[in-house]
Amino acid sequence: MTRLKSSILFYVTICLSIVHLTFGKTTNYHVISLIDNAKTAMAVVVDDKPYSLHVTPESALLHIGSAPKAKKGYYYAIIKRDQVQNETMVLLEHEPFVRSLPAGGNTTPNEFYNRSRNSFDITPIPKVLDPLPFIDRIKSKLHQPGQIATIHIVGPQDQIDHMHKKSKKDIQVMTNVTYISLNDVQTFTGVEFEISGRFSREAAKSSYNLKIPKKQNLYGYRRLKLRSMATDPSYVREDLGYKMLAAAGVPTTYSSFVRVFINNEPIGLFGFIENFKNPWLRNEFANGNKDGYDQGHLYQGKFTNAKAKFLGNRVSDLSYEGPKEWKYDLGQYKIKEDPSQGQPSYQPLIALTKFISEAPNNGTEAAMHEWNQHFDMESVLRGMALEMVLGFGDGIMAMSDNYYLYQESSTSERFIFILSDVDISFGSNNLIKRELINTGDWHQFAGDITKRPLMGKVLAVPEFKQRFDDLIKYLGNCLLNPDTLSRTIDDTVAMISEDVAWDKSCERVTKAAVISQVNLAVFAKVFGLLKGYAVDDSTVRDFRKRSKKDIPLQKAINGPTGYKSLMGLKEYITVKHNNIATYYGGSQQQ
Repeated sequence: MTRLKSSILFYVTICLSIVHLTFGKTTNYHVISLIDNAKTAMAVVVDDKPYSLHVTPESALLHIGSAPKAKKGYYYAIIKRDQVQNETMVLLEHEPFVRSLPAGGNTTPNEFYNRSRNSFDITPIPKVLDPLPFIDRIKSKLHQPGQIATIHIVGPQDQIDHMHKKSKKDIQVMTNVTYISLNDVQTFTGVEFEISGRFSREAAKSSYNLKIPKKQNLYGYRRLKLRSMATDPSYVREDLGYKMLAAAGVPTTYSSFVRVFINNEPIGLFGFIENFKNPWLRNEFANGNKDGYDQGHLYQGKFTNAKAKFLGNRVSDLSYEGPKEWKYDLGQYKIKEDPSQGQPSYQPLIALTKFISEAPNNGTEAAMHEWNQHFDMESVLRGMALEMVLGFGDGIMAMSDNYYLYQESSTSERFIFILSDVDISFGSNNLIKRELINTGDWHQFAGDITKRPLMGKVLAVPEFKQRFDDLIKYLGNCLLNPDTLSRTIDDTVAMISEDVAWDKSCERVTKAAVISQVNLAVFAKVFGLLKGYAVDDSTVRDFRKRSKKDIPLQKAINGPTGYKSLMGLKEYITVKHNNIATYYGGSQQQ
């Protein structure tokens, strides 16, 4: 009996050893590529011998298969479909480089065809201020540093074409979406897909919203934005801006890059950010906990629209318009998220604007307490200082636009200030003169920021004015540091350069509008509907002109670009950093 057990044990050990050796000689290869799957197929060439790959059920873009473990190296190729079973298959085309297997060698990441590197080391932006105390952000794998994921959107082509043709309308198309990162593949069904934004609806390359159904999520998030970066030939401004907001400790979305395909068409390189819609609020402020979290209103400041302008010249500048809700519901504000309890209403916003109109402007302890009862003033002051330092050309200070006010709970009178949409920044302007954005003197920024009700009152309080000055000095020195940011920018450009070239080769699918938002701004100014705003006609015309031109990536990064509405990204950082240092005499404080 003992001899029999020993024989069985020996046999099992030999079998396991054989299995181990067999698996040790093979590797699973994964590559992302758009091909005509009816006529062509993907193959991996391992040590000069090709092996066919097959399409995965998750996405027609992802091809996988097993082949021997590469000793010298491997690369991917395209072959004819009728040669899949042919050992002497002819390569129609192939990557111009040889890859090396990752450590372990049994499985490759989901590699992208014709990209020689899968990941990059990006110099992080150092945190310069502690996160505001109410921020309790979830840990998520949504934005992997140094990686570009792929998103494949599949839906009825006729409906998608109609959406792009009628880009000014709110049209949703139900789609299936597959997210492919280096080490993960997730597919979602019933995803609402739509064009987002305002300028984006007038650009040839649109931005989009994705809304994943309830009980599904991508690393904790259901509402996501694909940002076209259509106004930014550097492709870096938004990603850099959101990373800098996080480094300054204010509530914000995080950011990364993705490659986007719709059905069988490459759409291009996009910024990938979180939409400030549920579950974003509890992800940002309650570590993702839904149970017991009392959510307040989230109001969005949207500047204005034709209805709001002609019915009283109303904009989202936080002016008190009286107690009637309809005056706040003309399009200049939007209730972005409803409260957990009670009916959505503009009453909390109305109470806030009434307070601002009557707020004390002295430096007494009672006045400071009253301000902090209605606003988290550190979020306000950090937000405004960041707008000044990063040169937001269409934020709340410049254009009463692109911001959120979050009511801390459904019954609270206190609000948190949140910045949004950082594309018109870092020397990219569409409405305001470069000199008014580049200044180191906040009194002159965007044509005098104290003209707006909020900052006019806030900066009349000596303690708030001092904190504002201190923040601008400190952030200008530590956050807008040309040496540190140059490394981050260079690393990011190295990562996206090949994809920027690919993006520029992609056919655009949206028909641009004849009359754009920036044109309407000029018309509004002519008819006296933009009083108090420093809209510059020549900047508007220049922005419109350069939006139709191809500006090389390195010129957009380094400058000069030759356009008054666009500085090189690094050029702006150096000029603004120096202007702030000059204005404040080089003295920096936190």
